Amino acid sequence: MPGWWRRGLPDFTIVPADVIIYRKDKKAVAVDGRTKERIIESENHAEVIQKAIDVIDGGRIIIEGEYKLHSPINIDNKYIEIVGSSREKTILRFSDDGFHISKSMIVLASIKLYGSGSGTAILADDVKFSKFENLDVINFDIGLYFRNRCYSNKVVLNRFHWLSDTAIIMENDVTSTTVIRNEFINNMKTAIKITRGGDGISRGNVVIGNWFEPKSDNASPIILIENAHHNIIAFNYFTGSDIDRHIYVRGSTASATRNIIAFNTIIAPSIRGIIISGGLADENVVIGNTIIGTGSYGIVADASKRNIIIGNVVSERDEGISLWTNTTENIIQNNMIAACKKYGIRVRSGCDYNTVVNNKVINSARGIVSESKYNMIVGNYLKDNSVYNMSITETENMVRQNYGYVTENSGVATLPAGSTSVTVNHGLATTPSKVLITPLGQPPGKLWVENITDTSFNIVTDTAPSVDLKVAWYAEV
Repeated sequence: MPGWWRRGLPDFTIVPADVIIYRKDKKAVAVDGRTKERIIESENHAEVIQKAIDVIDGGRIIIEGEYKLHSPINIDNKYIEIVGSSREKTILRFSDDGFHISKSMIVLASIKLYGSGSGTAILADDVKFSKFENLDVINFDIGLYFRNRCYSNKVVLNRFHWLSDTAIIMENDVTSTTVIRNEFINNMKTAIKITRGGDGISRGNVVIGNWFEPKSDNASPIILIENAHHNIIAFNYFTGSDIDRHIYVRGSTASATRNIIAFNTIIAPSIRGIIISGGLADENVVIGNTIIGTGSYGIVADASKRNIIIGNVVSERDEGISLWTNTTENIIQNNMIAACKKYGIRVRSGCDYNTVVNNKVINSARGIVSESKYNMIVGNYLKDNSVYNMSITETENMVRQNYGYVTENSGVATLPAGSTSVTVNHGLATTPSKVLITPLGQPPGKLWVENITDTSFNIVTDTAPSVDLKVAWYAEV
């Protein structure tokens, strides 16, 4: 090996490489990884990196050292790998945008991308089967922007921090992108946005196993699915304080349907933990999430239909699970709600035809409240709620078999000899709508029920019996 090679190049551990880029004093140097021939040497670091990309049709470029770039790096119609030695040893400092990638398959890994407070770190346009791994992306407006027919890309083990706008955007026909095990720290606004944009629907993307710790007092949703469908947000961990919305599914101008929000953990104060809204956000599944920490709402469905909210744990909110504004035909099932300051589950006025079944609501102010019609509220467990376990303000609901809110009861009353009436305490949660009586012997005259209240009713006869008369009764709300 020539002496200049041994003296002039660092000891790279990742081989082979088609091009190697390293620092020599103020200059950046690119050499052929096989022949060791110099390709370019310049104090214009962006020019060196761009030249290295342009001279190969496909292959690997290895970079070590710190570089200042005053123009973006363009990658067009390439299959290429650009790899640093580590995030600590390979640092690219950009004055505005970082990489502009189009119609390419690329691996970009083990590099720190440091911005100047503006621009986009990586703009990926019509990029497929690419991988962005082990990057540090710091101090840009936008971290990674996928748009226009990007699919089957992976974003893994990266750190996005101190971004002033959005860390990752998937817009206009971005499909099958996997975002896994990344860290989003101290970002000012949204961490991940999946949106329609133009005519292309973004769908089939997976955001799984990431850590979110946004800057405090963040008024933007941390994850936003907007007018997009069939995406999965799962097993993510959210912390931080004073957040507006952690996960927001919004169908405003196009459908946001059949997204799955599953097994995420939100341990942070926020106004809303998970919200589905917009008029076109239907048929989504919210399953197995844990939301703990003070705030206004745990899970909200607003102007939305046929969603399934199942197996979630919500604690310490003002309202645990809330249905707003003409939210209909939803299923709320097998959720655990505890220590909510106002309501465990609240179905507001106009939210009809919902099913609330087999939930557990404990130690809250109010357990389950239905202010609307035609809902089925069955088999829920309600205990130790301080104001009341359940309140049903409309009569056209099916309310049955809820522990802590008795809606059906029966027994046997005794009409004493010589008396024409007996008072029966029915034990129901509220005034019964139906009371049936059956004498267990021959009555001396007519029997009927009157004075029905929220605690009792009277069995009355027009002729007093000569001996005690047993009367079976059944009452329901």
